[in-house]
Amino acid sequence: MNLSVVWIFTAVMIGGLALGTVLILTRPRDDEAAELYRRRARDARKWLHDQVRSIVSRTPSGPERVSRP
Repeated sequence: MNLSVVWIFTAVMIGGLALGTVLILTRPRDDEAAELYRRRARDARKWLHDQVRSIVSRTPSGPERVSRP
């Protein structure tokens, strides 16, 4: 093997190890991820409820009277 191939292989391995370490250290903990998931689900339900409420409030409550000629 050529020395440059060994050098590139070593650099890639060290870079991968460093990237893996950074990702492990910066990922959210399980309880933080669960809370974020619950908050997003709660926000989505609130948004959907508000959308349904606005649609229902815009629809007329009774049939419209149309005069026939």
